[in-house]
Amino acid sequence: MFDSIATLAVAQIMRELYRLVLIDTPLAPYFSECITSEDLDDIYIEIMRNTLYKAYLEDFYNFCKKLGGATAEIMGDLLAFEADRRAVNITINSIGTELTRDDRKKLYSNFGLLYPYGHEELAVCEDIDQVRAAMEKYPPYQAIYAKISYGESQMLDQAFYEDEVKRLCLTFEQQFYYGVFFAYMRLREQEIRNPILSFGACNSRWPGYATINDVLFSLNADGYVKHPHHTFVFGSKVPPLPSSDCQHLLGFQNSSKVGFLMRLQGEEVAPPRSSSRKGRRRHKKAAPPTAVQRLFDTCREVFFDGAPGVVPAPEDVGRLKSVLDNMKSADVGLAQNSPYFIKTNTKGAPPVTYLHLYECDNFSIGIFCLPPSAVIPLHNHPGMTVFSKLLFGSMHIKSYDWVDAPQNSIMTTNPPHEVKLAKLKKNAVFSAPCETSILYPASGGNLHCFTATTSCAVLDVLGPPYSDPEGRHCTYYKDFPYSSFSVNGVSMAGDGEHAWLEEREKPDDFVVVGAKYWGPRIVE
Repeated sequence: MFDSIATLAVAQIMRELYRLVLIDTPLAPYFSECITSEDLDDIYIEIMRNTLYKAYLEDFYNFCKKLGGATAEIMGDLLAFEADRRAVNITINSIGTELTRDDRKKLYSNFGLLYPYGHEELAVCEDIDQVRAAMEKYPPYQAIYAKISYGESQMLDQAFYEDEVKRLCLTFEQQFYYGVFFAYMRLREQEIRNPILSFGACNSRWPGYATINDVLFSLNADGYVKHPHHTFVFGSKVPPLPSSDCQHLLGFQNSSKVGFLMRLQGEEVAPPRSSSRKGRRRHKKAAPPTAVQRLFDTCREVFFDGAPGVVPAPEDVGRLKSVLDNMKSADVGLAQNSPYFIKTNTKGAPPVTYLHLYECDNFSIGIFCLPPSAVIPLHNHPGMTVFSKLLFGSMHIKSYDWVDAPQNSIMTTNPPHEVKLAKLKKNAVFSAPCETSILYPASGGNLHCFTATTSCAVLDVLGPPYSDPEGRHCTYYKDFPYSSFSVNGVSMAGDGEHAWLEEREKPDDFVVVGAKYWGPRIVE
């Protein structure tokens, strides 16, 4: 590990060992913030191990984020998964022990999908089912717990392991980044750790395959694990797989790219298809596109020739509206009890979470998640056509359009500022299910404000998206009643249909937090 490791053998008491490790070796940063010399007499070895691993994991995560690019994104996801798995294991293993709620939270890593709201729930869990209820609020972990019966924890590690193997294999789909080395070493580590990388029991029933903790990997003629683009060395040469014992395929590519990541399910499936081009044509059956994919494909067609201020043809607007009208929160993998919709005890309006699905020069797709009483302040959409679909919940929408009239702006004197005249378009509460709201560059309520009356989610399609270099800035406004100001010294009577809008800076209490989208993938 390092040159001075041999000096550790001279330590006679705990205090000396503490000094040698903390002061004289590169391990010092991981020990300095979690233990003292007095702790070495009393601290439990598992608490010490988890505290140190937490420090290491956070350091590694921050290092990867500093690298940026694909490494930051993919390694961030892998390490976040590891942090969440550790949080679950710590919670389950500490049930029925003297470990307090605060002790648990100190062992949780300060990042990951569960951070911070999931950690708050896990810290107070008193049984396995409570842990399950907390984890099922997060879409990536719903599938893991779907494999496990209530009250059962023995198979949880196995389910997490299978999900990790799939994630590690998928990292090889990306190129020119460092995460592939981490993924390879983790896969190799699991092979070495597992005492039953069995070509004995496995090869007797499924020759040509190897298992790692019951995850079945197909091997090519040279004994390598098959993958669409890469090869993993996982054992010695074995014969090819016979068709009679072919098992259920979990993750697969088409027959020209060889299958990978199979799991024993005890189900018999059809024999392998012919590798000939004719056989592939005969047996190939495309899966129906997801709702998200249909939305993306429609947006790409509708906004193909889009430009600022150009409204799509009415038939295209109707087609995209029809796709959005039929979408539900389940189509984007969003649960109504997700932590994004928890109202925290903070002063002012609660933060809004934004889930980014896709963006290009012509359009963008995203989801705004609003806890109760959250507000998206009054703002504009310059030169845009915007589709907003309320996926669930209720919200108050107030929207305006600019008035095209000779006297549509005035300068006030006390205090001096400019206000512009706008006409009220909407001022009502909408509840899902409801039709998609559409606004245009000069009509339909181009300036709007959202206020959540309950927790709610809004799926937004912008065409084209905001772009500062192209002059499409998001500008915020404050509205005043029509009677608030006078025109040419004449006070105006309020008519309830008009208001004066004043440009303002982004409100300090308006906070948008970005989060990773975990729903169905979009394939370009």
